[in-house]
Amino acid sequence: MREYETREIIRIADNNVSAIDEPIVAETCVALKLNGAEATRFFCTPSSLEHLATGWLRSKGIITCTADVEALSVDLDSKTIVATVDKTSCAEEYCSSEEMKIPASQIELIFRAFNASSELFHKTGGAHSCAVLPMEGLREFDGRFPVIFEDVGRHNAVLKAIGSALTSGIFPNSAILLFSGRLALEIVDTAAALRFPVVLSAGAPTLAAVDSANKNGVTLAGFIKPGKINVYTHPHRIDYAV
Repeated sequence: MREYETREIIRIADNNVSAIDEPIVAETCVALKLNGAEATRFFCTPSSLEHLATGWLRSKGIITCTADVEALSVDLDSKTIVATVDKTSCAEEYCSSEEMKIPASQIELIFRAFNASSELFHKTGGAHSCAVLPMEGLREFDGRFPVIFEDVGRHNAVLKAIGSALTSGIFPNSAILLFSGRLALEIVDTAAALRFPVVLSAGAPTLAAVDSANKNGVTLAGFIKPGKINVYTHPHRIDYAV
């Protein structure tokens, strides 16, 4: 299944009316069956569904590593993800690394690359983006993200990124979570549960999200645009010297 399809529409712009082919982001309902029983349903863009399922399982504490997943398969015909899990394989692990400060000027550069990499959004205008960037890679950042995903659902994009990061061996407690839109409580709670120290977004947070970040020790920054960054909580991880 494709991430988008093109449909003929009527466009009215500058007093002109024309028929054009417009790309429209795909959305479908996918069921996740866990150990034989339906666990949840996603209304999502039908791509990277293995990562979506893995991210959901990790965010719910059902697994701690990919070794906990005995089997994971996707049936696009029935729109079903089937997972078999036995949480006995590994203990929860975190990377013990020295906490780094992120220069505010580098955040702008990172977000410029992040926005440029959001291809589905640029094509359709209907997708959210989420990326995970290890802190140790900040100094050598070349504009490419080891983990970046898009989805019609904002939390789905986060779950896909989390699932891919887990599969790639990236430790959340030494990485940055980047997001393209409004930071709702659900997203910040998920990031805090996985111990992401820094969450950055182009959008605004809700009051509940700010309170959660403050309580859980997460540095939360939003409204990131050229020349502007709002740091809402725990600013000690941002080097805002000018």
